[in-house]
Order: sequence, then C-alpha cells, then structure tokens
Amino acid sequence: MKLAARVGRIVPSPTLSITATAKAMAAQGIDVIDFASGEPDFDTPEPVKAAAEAAIRSGFTKYTPSSGIDELRNAIADKLKDEQGLHYDKSQILVSCGAKHSLYNVAEALLEAGDELIIPVPFWVSYQDQTLLNDATPVLLQTQERDGYTISQEALEAVITPRTKAIIVNSPCNPTGATYDRNTLERIAAVALRHDLVIISDEIYEKVLYDGVQHVSIASLSPEVAARTVVINGVSKAYAMTGWRIGYAAGPKPLLTAMANIQSQSTSNPCSISQKAAVAALRLGNPFTTVMVAEFDRRRRLMVERLNKMPGMTCRMPTGAFYAFPNVSGLLTKRWNNQPIGSAANLATLANPDITLTTNQSGYQNQWTNLKTWSGPQAGRYYVRVKTPVQSNNSRASNGFALRVWTGSSFSVCSTSERSASPISAATDSTSRPVTSRTMTRPFCS
Repeated sequence: MKLAARVGRIVPSPTLSITATAKAMAAQGIDVIDFASGEPDFDTPEPVKAAAEAAIRSGFTKYTPSSGIDELRNAIADKLKDEQGLHYDKSQILVSCGAKHSLYNVAEALLEAGDELIIPVPFWVSYQDQTLLNDATPVLLQTQERDGYTISQEALEAVITPRTKAIIVNSPCNPTGATYDRNTLERIAAVALRHDLVIISDEIYEKVLYDGVQHVSIASLSPEVAARTVVINGVSKAYAMTGWRIGYAAGPKPLLTAMANIQSQSTSNPCSISQKAAVAALRLGNPFTTVMVAEFDRRRRLMVERLNKMPGMTCRMPTGAFYAFPNVSGLLTKRWNNQPIGSAANLATLANPDITLTTNQSGYQNQWTNLKTWSGPQAGRYYVRVKTPVQSNNSRASNGFALRVWTGSSFSVCSTSERSASPISAATDSTSRPVTSRTMTRPFCS
C-alpha cells in the first residue's frame, strides 16, 4: 500500500505519544506522573460540569451545526468584544474540537505547496508538522533569551521571502512563557501589513498571566490588522477543560468560511455536550481562573528560584503560561557519571538511560533518529524544558517529568520515571499532589 507523501514528513505528536507511554507505564504498576501534556491539574468548575449534565438530561446529545451552536458562538463573540474590543459576527467564528483543531483548519485552508509559514523558535510541537502536512515549508525564526524570546522586527524581515504566506504569533508562549507587549505586537503587525502576511494568533494561554501583565490580542491593534488575523483560542487552559475538546477561531469571513467548509467535511460538529459546557465556562468569567493562576504563580516562583540555584543553569522568569524553560548551556562542558554532556539531549539521556529521544536532524526533512546513536552536528545553544517533578512521601522518591530538547532545528520530547534521588527541581506545571523539591544526594554534574 502506497501512502501519501505528506505522511512521511511528520511523526506522531510527541506530546500525545508520551502521554500514551506514561499511561501504559502506570498500567504496569510503575509510579509515573505524566507531564507531557500542558494541562492544568485543577478540576473543571462545578457550574461547567452542571451545564454538561443538564445538556445530557435534556437530550441535547444530537448533531449540531458543524460550526458550533449559535449560543456558544455568540458567547465567544461577546467575550472577544468585552475583553479585547474585537467585533465578530457569528459567521466569523468557528467552534472546533480544541485549539489544535482550529490551528489545523487554518493550515488546511491557507497553506499549499510552495508556501512558507514563519514559526518563532522555540515553538509548540505541532506548528511545524501541521505545516508539513499541508505541503508548505516551516521557516524557523530564531528568538533570543536575552530579548525575552520575543520576535524582533529585524529578524522577522530577514526571513520573509516572496513565498511567505503567514506568521505564527503565540503569546503567552508554549514553551517559554514569554508574553508580547503592545509595542512588540505593533512592530510585528507593521511587517505583516507591509508584506501582506496572514497572522495566526494563538492565544490559548491568555488567562494565565503573572506580574500584572495584560493580554493584548494583535487583532485588536487596528481594523487593518484584524482583517488579516485569525485568533485561535479555547476553553482548555483557562477553565481546566482539556478533555472537553472545545476550541475556536475568529477572523476574516472568507478565511473562516473556508475553515468551516473544511470542518464540515472532516469532523463535522464538536461534541454537543461540550459546547453547552463551554457556554457556561465563558459566562462564568474569571473567578475560577484567578484562583488557578495564583497557584501556578506560586509554583512558578519556586521552580525558577530552584533552577537558578543549580550550577550551570539559568532560567528566565516566565510572565505567562505554566512552563519554565531553563537554559542548560552552562552544563555542556560538564560530565555526568563520568560521561561528557555534549548537548541537552545528552543531559536527558545520561540522567536516565531508559528514555528515548527523537529529533528532526535537518529542520524540515523526515530524518528522525534515536539521539543515543545520533552523530549529527552539536553546534549552537541547547535548551531543555523540565516540567514539574513531584516527590512522593516514601523513602524512594518517585519522579515523573518530561524534557523538551531544542537541538537547533527541532524539538524532541521524552518522558520518564525516576526512582533514585534526582537533581530535577520542582516546576510550575500541573499535578494534584503537593509540588516540592527533593534534596540532592549526588552532584548534578562534575
């Protein structure tokens, strides 16, 4: 059987693969905590669950319009108007099965062979593969730690070609926690206007902000910018509704109509019950989110403080989302168990030899391999993202964590279970157990 060429350009979602692995390990009795997925550990608010139960009891369990029920689309329109001053008719709003689904709809409607999509680095893992699935080319735009991982106007101009179709703007950002202020967004928008680019604004973490930071949607800057911007959002992060699978897109009518047509021929409508729950979430407002973010803030400060106390490691304080993104370049001249640490990938595998990392060696091509045997170039700066390890109360601490490794061209992700005292520190991300750090019983590196 000959498969479509596009299938060979991608690998399964690393996040979902690791989540499945963690569940399989748990089924075997292994004490493992899955930190591959970016999901709050809080329960869905009671009013939201009550709305879902009411929908079931009333028989609201049938097909709905493929673009979503009017009640939810109107609630989304009200939310965007009240919070960002954005004005959309319901025909400009598409409800989908999660923000990820909305992003795929955009790629499907917008991109084709020969097009280029600019993706700022570091980036959420699916941006690149969704681009490749639609026969377009991801163009990776490097950002700098010293600049807070935000996009510089000069760097953006430098990667634009006649084939550039669009740019991703992800604020707050997964995985860096960076947020873009109005001035930064204005500079990006000016470039997009000058080069006739579509702006894909992923705002799924908009409610998870710290230190007085206010979310600004790039679409709110002017009618001209709004006319070329598609806003992507959902209820998963702000209302702890990851499994309900409700996201949405809002933007120019021609693009949203195309996306709606695609969805009508692929998934059809999102879950009817989840749509009713999402209406309740949007009408709920921010009280639930405020409590959740306060706890994330506590974890954030603990995580970054501990990371910055580790020799050879630095970590910028994130201003949004619930990730810490430490720079481990200071460890690359060290040794672990008498073996040299040549890259962040080495660091991850040496810390636990049972894990397997995959990476895209050459940027966009389908050349995936086990980094344990990879002999490719090791130049440049390497980073590792560590998500919340949790110490159990027994004498042999169990620690589940995920590492996202940037190799200079792509990310790789791994998940593991540790049973010996480990130098991995506490994190800002989700777990229902208390977030603590563990005492190191051996040097992190020599």
